[in-house]
Amino acid sequence: NDCTIEDAFGRNANLVLPSLGLGLSLSASKKIEISDKRPTIESIDVDVSSGEYGAGQLINFSVSFDREVIVSGNPLLPLNALMPATYTHGSGTTTLHFEFRVIEGDNLDRLDVSQQTDASILLPLPHDDLITLLTNGQTPSPVIADSMFGGITILHSLEIAIDTTPPTVISISPQGLMTPDGTYAVGDTMTFEVIFDKPVEVSIICTSTNHIHAFSN
Repeated sequence: NDCTIEDAFGRNANLVLPSLGLGLSLSASKKIEISDKRPTIESIDVDVSSGEYGAGQLINFSVSFDREVIVSGNPLLPLNALMPATYTHGSGTTTLHFEFRVIEGDNLDRLDVSQQTDASILLPLPHDDLITLLTNGQTPSPVIADSMFGGITILHSLEIAIDTTPPTVISISPQGLMTPDGTYAVGDTMTFEVIFDKPVEVSIICTSTNHIHAFSN
């Protein structure tokens, strides 16, 4: 080796490094890790409780990795619904957040992530969408996260049902005590019971001389 390190008087520098973990050694003053371990998914959660959800409602999923990751692009989280959940935020942390909006036609006894054995976060073409390990380096990390989550499911205690079928009237009948059988004249009041196949909420009631309109959501 033709390279030398000298002082101003031409004396060769002592190049022996401090012992590991002692004094001014690098390991004693800094914690620097070199790793090519791929970040992996540990769990997937949702921000809603058990219940029934309809068209237009939002359900947010959070995907937790074992290490901090950087997101490039707009990855998708496949579900057992018609459409996947779309990435919203979380780059630079261990948790990525995805948003799912219920659409017409989604009808599920239990909403969950895809249960395919090879299920993984989708990275749309042309493959410029990436999830990589977060490092302190000046260039993007070449360590790509393992986005597979086959076998992982949201909490079994959660029962999130999706029902976008509008409520349907199954019967109409007069209230027996208030509207008995018989003949009624103009101006008399009659009371009826309308039964739907699922719970409804009445937001507006409009009455006229011969019609009653009820609007439910």
